[in-house]
Amino acid sequence: MPLLSSDAKLFGIDLSTLGGQLREAWQQLAHLPWMRRFMPRFPVKVAGWESRPDGMAWVRGDRLEWVQRANGGTTASPDYAAVLLPSEQVLVRTLRLPAMSPKALHGAVQLDVQMMSPFTEEQTLWAYAARSPGGASSVRLVDVVITSRDQVEGALKEQGYRLPAGMAPEVWADAVTQTIMITGFGEQRRLAREARQRIWLLTGVLVVAALAAALAATPTAQLYLRAEDANAQFARLTQATRDVVTKRQALVAEAESVSALMDRRNQQIDHLRVMALLTRVLPDDTAVQRVQFKGDKLTVQGLSDDTSEAVRLLSKEPGLRDVRLPSAVTRSSRTSKESFTLEATLDPAVLGVHAMDEAKDESEATGTPSVPAKEGA
Repeated sequence: MPLLSSDAKLFGIDLSTLGGQLREAWQQLAHLPWMRRFMPRFPVKVAGWESRPDGMAWVRGDRLEWVQRANGGTTASPDYAAVLLPSEQVLVRTLRLPAMSPKALHGAVQLDVQMMSPFTEEQTLWAYAARSPGGASSVRLVDVVITSRDQVEGALKEQGYRLPAGMAPEVWADAVTQTIMITGFGEQRRLAREARQRIWLLTGVLVVAALAAALAATPTAQLYLRAEDANAQFARLTQATRDVVTKRQALVAEAESVSALMDRRNQQIDHLRVMALLTRVLPDDTAVQRVQFKGDKLTVQGLSDDTSEAVRLLSKEPGLRDVRLPSAVTRSSRTSKESFTLEATLDPAVLGVHAMDEAKDESEATGTPSVPAKEGA
Protein backbone atom coordinates (compact mmCIF):
# COMPACT_ATOMS: atom_id res chain seq x y z
CA MET A 1 0.00 0.00 0.00
CA PRO A 2 1.59 3.34 -0.98
CA LEU A 3 2.24 5.75 1.86
CA LEU A 4 1.63 8.88 -0.23
CA SER A 5 -1.46 9.56 -2.32
CA SER A 6 -1.25 11.15 -5.75
CA ASP A 7 -4.21 13.40 -4.97
CA ALA A 8 -3.00 16.90 -4.09
CA LYS A 9 -5.51 17.54 -1.32
CA LEU A 10 -5.20 19.24 2.04
CA PHE A 11 -8.14 19.18 4.45
CA GLY A 12 -10.43 18.31 1.55
CA ILE A 13 -9.19 21.19 -0.67
CA ASP A 14 -7.91 20.23 -4.11
CA LEU A 15 -4.58 22.06 -4.30
CA SER A 16 -4.22 21.41 -8.02
CA THR A 17 -7.15 23.75 -8.74
CA LEU A 18 -6.51 26.18 -5.90
CA GLY A 19 -4.81 28.73 -8.16
CA GLY A 20 -7.70 28.73 -10.61
CA GLN A 21 -10.24 29.06 -7.82
CA LEU A 22 -8.38 32.02 -6.39
CA ARG A 23 -8.29 33.69 -9.82
CA GLU A 24 -12.04 33.12 -10.27
CA ALA A 25 -12.73 34.56 -6.83
CA TRP A 26 -10.64 37.63 -7.67
CA GLN A 27 -12.46 38.07 -10.98
CA GLN A 28 -15.84 37.88 -9.26
CA LEU A 29 -14.67 40.40 -6.68
CA ALA A 30 -13.31 42.75 -9.35
CA HIS A 31 -16.66 42.72 -11.22
CA LEU A 32 -18.66 43.86 -8.20
CA PRO A 33 -20.06 47.39 -8.75
CA TRP A 34 -18.66 48.84 -5.53
CA MET A 35 -15.27 47.24 -6.21
CA ARG A 36 -15.16 48.52 -9.79
CA ARG A 37 -15.36 52.09 -8.49
CA PHE A 38 -11.90 51.71 -6.97
CA MET A 39 -10.37 50.54 -10.26
CA PRO A 40 -8.56 53.10 -12.43
CA ARG A 41 -10.34 54.44 -15.51
CA PHE A 42 -8.90 56.00 -18.66
CA PRO A 43 -10.31 58.27 -21.38
CA VAL A 44 -10.72 56.52 -24.73
CA LYS A 45 -11.33 58.04 -28.18
CA VAL A 46 -14.09 55.95 -29.78
CA ALA A 47 -14.62 55.93 -33.54
CA GLY A 48 -18.27 55.13 -34.24
CA TRP A 49 -20.80 55.15 -37.07
CA GLU A 50 -23.90 57.04 -38.04
CA SER A 51 -25.98 55.37 -35.33
CA ARG A 52 -23.23 55.92 -32.81
CA PRO A 53 -21.13 59.01 -33.67
CA ASP A 54 -17.55 59.50 -32.57
CA GLY A 55 -17.09 60.44 -28.97
CA MET A 56 -15.15 60.07 -25.74
CA ALA A 57 -15.68 57.38 -23.16
CA TRP A 58 -14.29 56.23 -19.88
CA VAL A 59 -13.14 52.62 -19.74
CA ARG A 60 -12.58 50.40 -16.73
CA GLY A 61 -11.48 46.87 -17.42
CA ASP A 62 -14.16 45.44 -19.72
CA ARG A 63 -16.71 48.19 -19.03
CA LEU A 64 -17.21 51.22 -21.28
CA GLU A 65 -19.01 54.35 -20.02
CA TRP A 66 -19.93 56.91 -22.64
CA VAL A 67 -19.14 60.46 -21.65
CA GLN A 68 -22.21 61.76 -23.50
CA ARG A 69 -24.37 59.62 -21.25
CA ALA A 70 -22.58 60.61 -18.06
CA ASN A 71 -21.94 64.35 -18.16
CA GLY A 72 -22.21 65.55 -21.73
CA GLY A 73 -18.51 66.05 -22.45
CA THR A 74 -14.96 65.94 -21.16
CA THR A 75 -11.73 67.89 -21.68
CA ALA A 76 -9.43 64.95 -20.82
CA SER A 77 -7.04 63.94 -23.60
CA PRO A 78 -7.55 60.34 -24.72
CA ASP A 79 -4.95 57.80 -23.61
CA TYR A 80 -6.29 55.03 -25.84
CA ALA A 81 -8.37 54.56 -28.96
CA ALA A 82 -11.22 52.19 -29.78
CA VAL A 83 -13.40 51.23 -32.73
CA LEU A 84 -17.09 50.54 -32.24
CA LEU A 85 -18.40 47.89 -34.64
CA PRO A 86 -21.63 48.74 -36.48
CA SER A 87 -24.69 46.78 -35.49
CA GLU A 88 -24.99 45.14 -38.95
CA GLN A 89 -21.60 43.48 -38.46
CA VAL A 90 -22.41 41.95 -35.06
CA LEU A 91 -24.72 39.10 -34.09
CA VAL A 92 -26.17 39.78 -30.63
CA ARG A 93 -27.73 37.08 -28.44
CA THR A 94 -29.05 37.10 -24.88
CA LEU A 95 -28.82 33.87 -22.89
CA ARG A 96 -30.64 33.04 -19.67
CA LEU A 97 -28.32 30.86 -17.59
CA PRO A 98 -28.35 29.81 -13.94
CA ALA A 99 -25.77 31.25 -11.58
CA MET A 100 -22.44 29.47 -12.05
CA SER A 101 -18.72 30.01 -11.70
CA PRO A 102 -16.87 32.18 -14.26
CA LYS A 103 -15.16 29.13 -15.72
CA ALA A 104 -18.43 27.24 -16.17
CA LEU A 105 -20.09 30.35 -17.60
CA HIS A 106 -17.31 30.77 -20.14
CA GLY A 107 -17.69 27.13 -21.23
CA ALA A 108 -21.47 27.45 -21.59
CA VAL A 109 -21.19 30.60 -23.72
CA GLN A 110 -18.42 29.06 -25.84
CA LEU A 111 -20.62 26.03 -26.57
CA ASP A 112 -23.51 28.28 -27.60
CA VAL A 113 -21.22 30.31 -29.87
CA GLN A 114 -19.93 27.17 -31.57
CA MET A 115 -23.49 26.11 -32.29
CA MET A 116 -24.85 29.49 -33.42
CA SER A 117 -21.91 31.17 -35.17
CA PRO A 118 -22.30 31.47 -38.96
CA PHE A 119 -18.52 31.82 -39.34
CA THR A 120 -15.75 29.28 -39.32
CA GLU A 121 -13.93 28.55 -36.12
CA GLU A 122 -10.83 30.48 -37.27
CA GLN A 123 -12.92 33.51 -38.30
CA THR A 124 -15.26 33.61 -35.29
CA LEU A 125 -14.69 36.34 -32.72
CA TRP A 126 -17.00 36.56 -29.77
CA ALA A 127 -17.33 38.13 -26.34
CA TYR A 128 -19.94 38.24 -23.60
CA ALA A 129 -20.93 40.11 -20.45
CA ALA A 130 -23.23 38.88 -17.71
CA ARG A 131 -25.82 41.02 -15.98
CA SER A 132 -28.39 40.41 -13.32
CA PRO A 133 -32.09 40.65 -14.21
CA GLY A 134 -32.80 42.24 -10.83
CA GLY A 135 -34.54 40.95 -7.75
CA ALA A 136 -33.59 37.81 -5.89
CA SER A 137 -33.62 35.58 -8.97
CA SER A 138 -30.74 33.12 -9.41
CA VAL A 139 -30.97 33.39 -13.22
CA ARG A 140 -28.35 35.52 -14.98
CA LEU A 141 -28.69 37.22 -18.35
CA VAL A 142 -25.64 36.93 -20.59
CA ASP A 143 -25.28 39.25 -23.59
CA VAL A 144 -23.19 37.61 -26.33
CA VAL A 145 -21.76 39.35 -29.44
CA ILE A 146 -20.46 37.31 -32.39
CA THR A 147 -18.57 38.65 -35.42
CA SER A 148 -15.85 37.59 -37.84
CA ARG A 149 -12.18 38.51 -37.97
CA ASP A 150 -12.46 39.85 -41.52
CA GLN A 151 -15.22 42.25 -40.56
CA VAL A 152 -13.22 43.52 -37.58
CA GLU A 153 -10.09 44.05 -39.67
CA GLY A 154 -12.16 45.86 -42.30
CA ALA A 155 -13.66 48.14 -39.64
CA LEU A 156 -10.22 48.91 -38.26
CA LYS A 157 -8.93 49.87 -41.71
CA GLU A 158 -11.99 51.97 -42.43
CA GLN A 159 -11.95 53.83 -39.11
CA GLY A 160 -8.18 53.97 -38.53
CA TYR A 161 -7.70 57.43 -40.05
CA ARG A 162 -10.20 58.89 -37.54
CA LEU A 163 -8.14 57.75 -34.52
CA PRO A 164 -4.99 59.30 -32.99
CA ALA A 165 -1.83 58.14 -34.68
CA GLY A 166 0.39 55.58 -32.96
CA MET A 167 -2.40 53.96 -30.96
CA ALA A 168 -3.42 50.34 -31.42
CA PRO A 169 -7.22 50.58 -31.23
CA GLU A 170 -9.44 48.34 -29.19
CA VAL A 171 -12.60 46.74 -30.61
CA TRP A 172 -15.99 47.13 -28.94
CA ALA A 173 -19.52 46.15 -29.92
CA ASP A 174 -22.94 47.29 -28.69
CA ALA A 175 -25.10 44.63 -27.02
CA VAL A 176 -28.61 44.95 -25.60
CA THR A 177 -27.85 47.21 -22.64
CA GLN A 178 -24.08 47.52 -22.61
CA THR A 179 -20.99 47.79 -24.77
CA ILE A 180 -18.82 44.65 -24.83
CA MET A 181 -15.09 44.51 -25.54
CA ILE A 182 -13.83 41.95 -28.09
CA THR A 183 -10.44 40.78 -26.88
CA GLY A 184 -7.33 40.13 -28.93
CA PHE A 185 -6.59 43.61 -30.28
CA GLY A 186 -5.22 46.77 -28.65
CA GLU A 187 -6.57 46.30 -25.15
CA GLN A 188 -3.53 44.46 -23.76
CA ARG A 189 -1.51 47.63 -23.19
CA ARG A 190 -4.35 49.25 -21.26
CA LEU A 191 -5.11 46.11 -19.23
CA ALA A 192 -1.43 45.78 -18.31
CA ARG A 193 -1.43 49.38 -17.13
CA GLU A 194 -4.58 48.77 -15.12
CA ALA A 195 -3.00 45.68 -13.56
CA ARG A 196 0.04 47.71 -12.52
CA GLN A 197 -2.14 50.42 -11.04
CA ARG A 198 -4.22 47.83 -9.20
CA ILE A 199 -1.04 46.37 -7.78
CA TRP A 200 0.09 49.79 -6.62
CA LEU A 201 -3.36 50.49 -5.22
CA LEU A 202 -3.43 47.17 -3.42
CA THR A 203 0.08 47.79 -2.12
CA GLY A 204 -0.98 51.19 -0.85
CA VAL A 205 -4.03 49.69 0.86
CA LEU A 206 -1.87 47.01 2.47
CA VAL A 207 0.66 49.62 3.62
CA VAL A 208 -2.13 51.77 5.09
CA ALA A 209 -3.62 48.70 6.78
CA ALA A 210 -0.20 47.74 8.12
CA LEU A 211 0.37 51.27 9.43
CA ALA A 212 -3.09 51.31 11.01
CA ALA A 213 -2.43 47.91 12.61
CA ALA A 214 0.97 49.13 13.84
CA LEU A 215 -0.63 52.30 15.18
CA ALA A 216 -3.30 50.27 16.96
CA ALA A 217 -0.74 47.80 18.31
CA THR A 218 1.73 50.47 19.48
CA PRO A 219 0.10 51.09 22.92
CA THR A 220 -0.11 47.36 23.55
CA ALA A 221 3.50 46.91 22.45
CA GLN A 222 4.59 49.75 24.71
CA LEU A 223 2.78 48.21 27.67
CA TYR A 224 4.34 44.85 26.87
CA LEU A 225 7.83 46.36 26.66
CA ARG A 226 7.30 48.23 29.92
CA ALA A 227 6.17 45.02 31.61
CA GLU A 228 9.20 43.19 30.25
CA ASP A 229 11.49 45.99 31.44
CA ALA A 230 9.86 45.95 34.88
CA ASN A 231 10.33 42.18 35.09
CA ALA A 232 13.99 42.51 34.08
CA GLN A 233 14.57 45.26 36.65
CA PHE A 234 12.84 43.20 39.31
CA ALA A 235 15.01 40.21 38.44
CA ARG A 236 18.16 42.36 38.67
CA LEU A 237 16.99 43.84 41.99
CA THR A 238 16.25 40.37 43.32
CA GLN A 239 19.70 39.18 42.26
CA ALA A 240 21.38 42.22 43.83
CA THR A 241 19.52 41.89 47.15
CA ARG A 242 19.71 38.12 47.41
CA ASP A 243 22.53 38.22 49.99
CA VAL A 244 20.75 40.89 52.03
CA VAL A 245 17.51 38.92 51.96
CA THR A 246 19.35 35.77 53.02
CA LYS A 247 20.99 37.58 55.94
CA ARG A 248 17.67 39.12 56.92
CA GLN A 249 15.98 35.72 56.90
CA ALA A 250 18.79 34.32 59.04
CA LEU A 251 18.43 37.27 61.43
CA VAL A 252 14.67 36.76 61.62
CA ALA A 253 15.21 33.05 62.34
CA GLU A 254 17.72 33.90 65.11
CA ALA A 255 15.33 36.47 66.53
CA GLU A 256 12.55 33.89 66.58
CA SER A 257 14.90 31.44 68.31
CA VAL A 258 15.83 34.04 70.91
CA SER A 259 12.16 34.90 71.39
CA ALA A 260 11.30 31.24 71.87
CA LEU A 261 14.21 30.91 74.33
CA MET A 262 13.02 33.97 76.25
CA ASP A 263 9.51 32.53 76.38
CA ARG A 264 10.87 29.28 77.77
CA ARG A 265 12.98 31.25 80.26
CA ASN A 266 9.97 33.29 81.33
CA GLN A 267 8.00 30.10 81.85
CA GLN A 268 10.78 28.45 83.85
CA ILE A 269 9.85 27.92 87.52
CA ASP A 270 12.28 28.75 90.34
CA HIS A 271 12.22 25.49 92.25
CA LEU A 272 14.07 26.93 95.23
CA ARG A 273 11.46 29.66 95.64
CA VAL A 274 8.71 27.05 95.50
CA MET A 275 10.47 24.96 98.16
CA ALA A 276 10.92 28.07 100.32
CA LEU A 277 7.24 28.88 99.88
CA LEU A 278 6.17 25.40 100.95
CA THR A 279 8.46 25.57 103.99
CA ARG A 280 7.08 28.96 104.98
CA VAL A 281 3.38 28.29 104.45
CA LEU A 282 2.84 24.70 105.54
CA PRO A 283 2.19 24.28 109.30
CA ASP A 284 4.73 22.63 111.59
CA ASP A 285 2.59 19.49 111.93
CA THR A 286 2.86 18.86 108.19
CA ALA A 287 5.68 16.74 106.80
CA VAL A 288 6.44 16.76 103.07
CA GLN A 289 7.63 13.40 101.77
CA ARG A 290 7.84 14.07 98.01
CA VAL A 291 7.79 17.14 95.75
CA GLN A 292 7.43 16.72 91.98
CA PHE A 293 7.67 19.45 89.29
CA LYS A 294 6.25 18.89 85.82
CA GLY A 295 6.28 22.15 83.89
CA ASP A 296 4.06 24.49 85.86
CA LYS A 297 2.39 21.60 87.70
CA LEU A 298 3.33 20.94 91.32
CA THR A 299 2.59 17.66 93.10
CA VAL A 300 3.21 17.35 96.87
CA GLN A 301 2.86 14.14 98.88
CA GLY A 302 3.09 14.18 102.69
CA LEU A 303 1.52 13.74 106.15
CA SER A 304 -0.44 16.33 108.11
CA ASP A 305 -2.68 16.57 111.17
CA ASP A 306 -5.10 18.83 109.26
CA THR A 307 -4.84 18.48 105.50
CA SER A 308 -7.69 20.89 104.81
CA GLU A 309 -5.87 23.64 106.70
CA ALA A 310 -2.74 23.07 104.63
CA VAL A 311 -4.80 23.29 101.43
CA ARG A 312 -6.44 26.49 102.68
CA LEU A 313 -3.12 28.12 103.50
CA LEU A 314 -1.60 27.22 100.12
CA SER A 315 -4.69 28.48 98.23
CA LYS A 316 -4.21 31.94 99.77
CA GLU A 317 -0.62 32.25 98.57
CA PRO A 318 0.03 34.23 95.38
CA GLY A 319 1.68 32.16 92.70
CA LEU A 320 -0.33 29.03 93.48
CA ARG A 321 -3.54 28.37 91.56
CA ASP A 322 -6.04 25.55 91.53
CA VAL A 323 -4.82 23.99 94.73
CA ARG A 324 -6.70 20.72 95.15
CA LEU A 325 -6.56 17.19 96.45
CA PRO A 326 -6.82 14.84 93.45
CA SER A 327 -7.36 11.79 95.66
CA ALA A 328 -8.96 11.00 98.98
CA VAL A 329 -7.10 11.71 102.21
CA THR A 330 -6.24 8.58 104.25
CA ARG A 331 -5.10 8.32 107.84
CA SER A 332 -1.97 6.39 108.71
CA SER A 333 -2.41 3.78 111.45
CA ARG A 334 1.13 4.16 112.77
CA THR A 335 1.34 7.95 113.09
CA SER A 336 -2.36 8.89 113.27
CA LYS A 337 -1.64 11.59 110.60
CA GLU A 338 -3.48 12.15 107.34
CA SER A 339 -1.70 11.01 104.19
CA PHE A 340 -2.43 13.40 101.28
CA THR A 341 -1.48 14.13 97.71
CA LEU A 342 -1.78 17.79 96.76
CA GLU A 343 -1.65 19.36 93.32
CA ALA A 344 -1.34 23.03 92.29
CA THR A 345 -0.58 25.16 89.24
CA LEU A 346 2.45 27.44 89.54
CA ASP A 347 2.33 31.00 88.21
CA PRO A 348 5.62 31.85 86.40
CA ALA A 349 4.93 35.55 86.86
CA VAL A 350 5.32 35.09 90.65
CA LEU A 351 7.41 31.98 91.06
CA GLY A 352 9.39 32.07 87.83
CA VAL A 353 13.09 32.71 87.51
CA HIS A 354 12.48 36.03 85.75
CA ALA A 355 10.22 37.17 88.62
CA MET A 356 13.24 37.21 90.93
CA ASP A 357 15.25 39.18 88.38
CA GLU A 358 12.47 41.74 88.03
CA ALA A 359 12.20 42.05 91.82
CA LYS A 360 15.95 42.68 92.02
CA ASP A 361 15.75 45.29 89.25
CA GLU A 362 12.88 47.08 91.02
CA SER A 363 14.70 47.06 94.36
CA GLU A 364 17.87 48.40 92.77
CA ALA A 365 15.86 51.13 90.99
CA THR A 366 14.08 52.21 94.25
CA GLY A 367 17.11 51.70 96.51
CA THR A 368 15.23 49.41 98.94
CA PRO A 369 16.63 45.99 99.69
CA SER A 370 14.54 43.06 98.71
CA VAL A 371 12.85 41.25 101.64
CA PRO A 372 14.09 37.67 101.84
CA ALA A 373 11.54 34.94 102.16
CA LYS A 374 10.86 33.91 105.76
CA GLU A 375 12.02 30.46 106.59
CA GLY A 376 9.13 28.39 107.93
CA ALA A 377 9.19 25.16 109.89
